Amino acid sequence: VQALDQALLKTGYLDDDQLRELVLIYCLTDIYKNGSFHKPRVVNMFNKVAKDSPYPIHKRIIRNTLDVFNKLIPGSPAPNLKLMSIGGFEFELKNLRSKPVLLLFFNTGQKITETYFDELAELFNKFESGLEVISISMDNDPNAYKTLANSGKYGWTFAHYGNNPNVYDLYDIREMPLFVLINVEGKIARYPAPSPGPNLEREIMKVIH
Repeated sequence: VQALDQALLKTGYLDDDQLRELVLIYCLTDIYKNGSFHKPRVVNMFNKVAKDSPYPIHKRIIRNTLDVFNKLIPGSPAPNLKLMSIGGFEFELKNLRSKPVLLLFFNTGQKITETYFDELAELFNKFESGLEVISISMDNDPNAYKTLANSGKYGWTFAHYGNNPNVYDLYDIREMPLFVLINVEGKIARYPAPSPGPNLEREIMKVIH
């Protein structure tokens, strides 16, 4: 932490201690998310900054940040979602407990979306009896994804997020497509899960009983 603080000080425009510490907090957040350091080590760095900081607002920012990280770690409860199926029926994620669940948050307009769907179709055909897949459209237009969903190429569940902005916070959605694997007990198995391919297949095999 001290080395990072000194590096920020040397930039020449972060002489103010409070501003520099705030930038330090955001740097640690980016480091945690991009995986360039062992995550428990980054958490320890957060805790040290919180302990030493004279600024209550910074302590609160760190506490809230760690709460977000902890709620999506393996073994933590998957945040519940109320979703609207393509048929117009509302259902809740918490009620799906018979199989592990793979969530896919997507935007219809992304070029990579259909490519991932085609690759996911191969895995779904292989694990269909033991895996629930839910593709969640994050499109503002609740009808935007329906042509894709009704193409006949994909046999899993499609739903819309209901234009509920809390969904972004619940799953810390910053980039899409985003895959999340949930075990049969309703707990996070992998966040984010790998994109379709051998790595995702290995993760699925770990949670299928």
